[in-house]
Amino acid sequence: MKLTEKQKNCPYCRKGKKELIYEQDNSARAVRVRIKGQGKRGYRLIVNYRNKLEEDEYEPGGWIVKNTTERYGSDINFCPMCGRDLRSEEVRDEK
Repeated sequence: MKLTEKQKNCPYCRKGKKELIYEQDNSARAVRVRIKGQGKRGYRLIVNYRNKLEEDEYEPGGWIVKNTTERYGSDINFCPMCGRDLRSEEVRDEK
């Protein structure tokens, strides 16, 4: 399958520096969505979420951290931004 120009230069799924698909960071929450992986290890769509309104608490003995970052991931076969098949031969040839 021949790649389009958009797929050849996609900053979300190509080797090297990867751009975030989505980012929100304000006083209430931090959300980041990106593609991670390459080649034989496969690719995943990763979502990191942190609720900044939930405050840490101090109790005798130390701090209790409540606003930890939650991470969600799902295996993907196609780039959601350019549509490139991440399992194709052209992907394996990029190494």
